[in-house]
Amino acid sequence: MARRWKVFEYLSQWGGGTAFEQLSGQSVAAASAVGLLTMPEFSAVNYFDAGRAVQRMRLCANQNNVCLQPLSAGVFLFARMLHGGREAMSSTMHDELRELRQTFGRIFDRVAEQQEIFLFRLFQAGPSPGRSLRRPVDEILVYS
Repeated sequence: MARRWKVFEYLSQWGGGTAFEQLSGQSVAAASAVGLLTMPEFSAVNYFDAGRAVQRMRLCANQNNVCLQPLSAGVFLFARMLHGGREAMSSTMHDELRELRQTFGRIFDRVAEQQEIFLFRLFQAGPSPGRSLRRPVDEILVYS
């Protein structure tokens, strides 16, 4: 449902969508820590390097029985608002995002100097219910 912009348009018109906010709020409230990965500026190279850093963070967290959960939907919307793609947003959504980013900047004080890339929460992992089933790589990835 959340993949389609039309759904967001309808939710905005109806004044709905608060379930998404409540889920995020509950996730943050239950977190042991919340982190923000930033880079000096908005660029493809910085996003690539940030992705590499996230992968290293996730591997280290997993080795230490710590869960790392992305919470970056808002951060991605901020980037869209600031760096292109705003034409798909209503003026109401743009104004709300601008206000949210100001609040976000008060929580994470370096946002004004850096480009926020990836927001995440950390929490202690409970016992694993079992290994998740995965298909063999050969069934999914075709290379020649």
